[in-house]
Amino acid sequence: ERAGIDTPLGGDAQCGENSAARARRRGRISLTAMKNHNHFLYRIGKIMDRHQINRWTIVTGFALALASFGATAQDGRMSISVGGEYSTGDYGTAQKTRIWTFPVAFKYESEQFSVGVSVPFVNVDGPGTVVPSGMGQAGGMRTSAFSPGDRSEFGIGDVLLTGSYRLSQESPRGPRIDLVGKVKLGTGDREDHLGTGEDELAIQVDLEKTFGGTTLFGSVGYRMPDDPPGVNFHNVFYGSVGLGFNVSDQTTLGFALNMQDNLLPGTESPRDLTFFIRNKLNNAQRMTVYVSRGLSDGSPDWVVGVMMKFYP
Repeated sequence: ERAGIDTPLGGDAQCGENSAARARRRGRISLTAMKNHNHFLYRIGKIMDRHQINRWTIVTGFALALASFGATAQDGRMSISVGGEYSTGDYGTAQKTRIWTFPVAFKYESEQFSVGVSVPFVNVDGPGTVVPSGMGQAGGMRTSAFSPGDRSEFGIGDVLLTGSYRLSQESPRGPRIDLVGKVKLGTGDREDHLGTGEDELAIQVDLEKTFGGTTLFGSVGYRMPDDPPGVNFHNVFYGSVGLGFNVSDQTTLGFALNMQDNLLPGTESPRDLTFFIRNKLNNAQRMTVYVSRGLSDGSPDWVVGVMMKFYP
């Protein structure tokens, strides 16, 4: 298993649309980021948009395909993860935002590749300038300098689809290397501050090398968010580096430093330090508990969370 951290994850502008138009807009795959970054993906997006393929149709189809593949594949196994995470911070504003996240994730893993889907249920309590970060990252992110007033909202956040491919196995001379792709679907309601309402792409490389009972791990990636109305996000690099220590056959302790460029102009770049402990409860259950301390106004002040992973 990886020594890295298993965590739940992972704009507030009025657009002047009526409810029917907003429903149609939320139900389509956003095309702007796709067009800017990959013509092939843009063409696929055009087909989806033309036929008004709903995001939830994509999620349902992905989940069914994942379940079917997991039931018939011989060299891998399925897992189900559930968890809870609480974060609090002011993100450089005058008021704090508190976010509860309760993800449910399904993943198929083999020696060579993995695919997964994560559906988060979120509660956001704050001034409306911060939404959940998405893309598997903890806490929230700034989307606006304008505060519409304190409010508390609960609902489904942004669904995350992930896939990874093993480029290189770990060897005495080199680390294990995985290529990872992520697609965030803007299923979180923008007006309720449960997400940006837009889709996002990311690509990253994960590396891991074991030295006896110590594992050095890290990642570097590139996020390509689509822009909500009235917001101009940057495309940004992000990364992490950490160490895991096997204190017994069942328990791993570790920490990781996480960094990212600022998505929103005029805000600080997120940075945090995370400490975690993972326990192998038995052959079918894993539990990870983690605490993060923000190192800049771009990150939450504190994050605490727990994740349970089950192998049916």
